[in-house]
Amino acid sequence: MIDLTNKRIIVTYLMHLGDVILITPFLHVLRKNAQGSKITLVVDKKVADTVRYNPNIDELIVVDKKGRHNSISGLNEIAREINKKGKPDIVINLHPNERTSYLAWKIHAPITTGMSHFLFRPFMTKYTRLDRKTRHAADMYINVLEQLGVTDISNSGLHIETCEAWRREAQEFYASHGLTDSD
Repeated sequence: MIDLTNKRIIVTYLMHLGDVILITPFLHVLRKNAQGSKITLVVDKKVADTVRYNPNIDELIVVDKKGRHNSISGLNEIAREINKKGKPDIVINLHPNERTSYLAWKIHAPITTGMSHFLFRPFMTKYTRLDRKTRHAADMYINVLEQLGVTDISNSGLHIETCEAWRREAQEFYASHGLTDSD
């Protein structure tokens, strides 16, 4: 069992829009079981707004994986940015691709866990094998926490949080087209 309380936790996940939405139950379970911890989520620039206002994260680090950070030196820059604020206690990598696995390793946290590309598995504290055959993707991410000893995996399901400015903009758009809340 890994103690998740009062830690600085980095979650790395550089995947696509639908995939990022699928980690929102994981973030909810992590927040419940990581009392007093600061949770930082590292995501691709293209999908950052999807999780920007998620109440289960404290900080969002955005990676331009198809532009500025599309290289080893770019990923090293992200790792330096993370470590500039102090060495994190735990890195949880949620995807086994090379880019995300490299970044998780490069942060050099005392505990690196989750999924990983086979080249980086020897550097992980605890490796979680993907179970795509018997688990829904959202449950597969939560399983990373189960393998760390988390037993309360109840969650509110998939979640996208917006901000008041976005809600106002949507209401104005609908009103400008003659639509009301009852339509």
